[in-house]
Amino acid sequence: MLRTQEAFTWIADAPFASIAAIRGYAFGAGLQLALACDIRLAARGTKLGALEFQYGLLPDLGGTAWLPRLVGAAKAKELIFTAARIDADEALRIGLVNRVVDDAELESQATALAATIATQPPLALKGAKRAIDACADVRNSLELAAVGQAECLRSEDFLEAGRAFLEKRAPAFRGR
Repeated sequence: MLRTQEAFTWIADAPFASIAAIRGYAFGAGLQLALACDIRLAARGTKLGALEFQYGLLPDLGGTAWLPRLVGAAKAKELIFTAARIDADEALRIGLVNRVVDDAELESQATALAATIATQPPLALKGAKRAIDACADVRNSLELAAVGQAECLRSEDFLEAGRAFLEKRAPAFRGR
């Protein structure tokens, strides 16, 4: 696992519950940070997406590990392979977020949820979280994502994606 991945895995590994309150845009690393959390609330109008593919990269900070656990492998592949942007309602429908709330209520809803969870027995919470997370080998997935990302960063396609972005044109990927 790369050190950059540890920036998000500590949240997933924490012995307490973590809640992402998402407003506005959660693309790329922002989405992956939210995926590292145990629970996700999104304000209406929020847009989410794993956009790394459009830059010749893959979501190596947890997108390939946590997204399939939430939405299933096929939907995760569709979202990642197409760099799709979805709204909060679609994210709720596919299981990417737990709740969609009015923008003005986002903080109060997240705070109320955190307060409810805070009253629960800490050892039971820690144990339940550990048991639930053991259902999938996230660390192995992250390691594979890091290896794949290193290959992408050394590729001609990555350079082409940058040039295309600057030139405001579609990239011509060649798999090299």
